Amino acid sequence: MDELNAPEVSTHSSVISITLEEKQKIINEIIKDIRKDVREEVTKELTDEIRKDIWKWARKWSVWILGIVGLLSFLFAVNITLPRVYEKAEKHIEDIIKSKFAEANIQNTLQAVAAQQAKTIILQVVEPEAQKAKKYLDKMRLDFQEEYAELAKQIRKLKERDELSQLADDAIANANRSSYEKLLERMQDKNIEKDIANAVTAYLLQVKLFYIGTSRFAGDRSSLQITIKGLTQNVKINNISTEHFAFTLLNHSDWFMRGLAARFLADRKEKGIPEVLLKAAQNEQDLSVLKEILNSFGVITGYQYQDVFDYKRAANWWRDQKVNIESDLK
Repeated sequence: MDELNAPEVSTHSSVISITLEEKQKIINEIIKDIRKDVREEVTKELTDEIRKDIWKWARKWSVWILGIVGLLSFLFAVNITLPRVYEKAEKHIEDIIKSKFAEANIQNTLQAVAAQQAKTIILQVVEPEAQKAKKYLDKMRLDFQEEYAELAKQIRKLKERDELSQLADDAIANANRSSYEKLLERMQDKNIEKDIANAVTAYLLQVKLFYIGTSRFAGDRSSLQITIKGLTQNVKINNISTEHFAFTLLNHSDWFMRGLAARFLADRKEKGIPEVLLKAAQNEQDLSVLKEILNSFGVITGYQYQDVFDYKRAANWWRDQKVNIESDLK
């Protein structure tokens, strides 16, 4: 309490009397001290309560908002919710002060204290704690974004490997040349990641090794069922002309018949057949037939392929070696 000025007193019949003005002055000094004490007590108590409420709110909403609404919705929710928190906090502070100091003789004094302290706590306690909570949630958001980016990267790679696997399966099961060439195109991508490049290489080898080790046209056939002018009959292979096999290879709609024609042409070492085989190789979309075409080309010309499906290399080789080899053909 601030030091009081000594009041003037008068002595009558040995009794000390104080004027009404002096009494009012003493009461005002007491009220002044009550304001100071109340302000300190209320501020400390409410500061602790507000701090606990803020962090309890932050942790509860960090889980709910990040898990359900998502990061963008969270930022929106914070902007909407914080003003409500401030409003609720101010009313809460006023209610506590009123309930604790509601006596009639100090009611008016404490109303002014409550109003001032509510604003003070909002500025000094609520907002800093709310900002701390927001930083805490922002850190969670950043950590989540990093984890999400890594997860998205892994999912993308898994999806890409699945697509590569499907291309390889299609090239083997359905002899689809288009799927095989898509694998080749992927391998030629300059920006391809190392692990994806390794996967493409593995799938290409898988496809090639399958066709190197197998043939869908294997077997000893001395005759072939063919249709000539609407009449179907069994004809010995030796009695079927080279021109018929060449025409079948280039024009037949049935991949199996084209493959048989390519296989039988290996025994026809005649001029013009290497060109027929290379022309067929350029357009053939069935990998099993393409393999038979290049195999027959090698048997006739002596070409040794390094890649079971690389007809371009075979065509370049033939352009350089044609003059030397064609003289040995019929």
